[in-house]
Amino acid sequence: MPNSLEEIYEDKIRRRSVELRLNPVGGEFDIKHLKEIHRRLFQDLPKGYQSIHAGEFRSYVGENLTRAKDRDWRPRLEMIVRVTYSPMDQNSVDELEKILKSVNPKRFSELNKAMFTNTIADLYARLDYIHPFHEGNSRALREFTYELAKASGFDLEWKNIDKKENGRNLLYIARDLAVIKIIEDRADAQSKEQLNAMFQPYYESQISLKSLLSEAISRDRLQSRDNGYER
Repeated sequence: MPNSLEEIYEDKIRRRSVELRLNPVGGEFDIKHLKEIHRRLFQDLPKGYQSIHAGEFRSYVGENLTRAKDRDWRPRLEMIVRVTYSPMDQNSVDELEKILKSVNPKRFSELNKAMFTNTIADLYARLDYIHPFHEGNSRALREFTYELAKASGFDLEWKNIDKKENGRNLLYIARDLAVIKIIEDRADAQSKEQLNAMFQPYYESQISLKSLLSEAISRDRLQSRDNGYER
């Protein structure tokens, strides 16, 4: 039985996650859909608890400011890395909307496993860079991509990654490196060179998000059923 307040809330979140698997949001895989997943996951937490506001996007950070988090890559790597995200201004929201408009379960269902894995890895990284919620992004994106996989005729079992030694740590590193690569690609020439010099060794030595997802994704044996997700 959970004892501390943190354990109690963590248990509630896990229960809500199970409920989502049994009764998914469905819908259009748009902003409303993403917000509803976040709301359902964190609905039992007091508003603002650990900076979580269920179902609400974070605010614009302000001009010339960035949203950043210090990511602990231990024990796999003895380092703490600062990862920056979108400012969540109107351009960020517009980009998020554009990304989600490209989501098409019917079209994705026609992809083979490798192509679908690449698509999901790219989608996850781009959504994580936007980082629409103040906290709880990873949980929300895992549930969102789980539902999307199901709607597209695939199974995405994130728990398969957890079964690997230091699996969750590997996932967090891969997730962060995917976001850093997006930042690098968008940077000016000098910043791009600096970022590449700093992180290229890790791009090469660490397991990529695509590789991890490949171990978690398979064809849904019941994919022929009408799941009601098609646009």
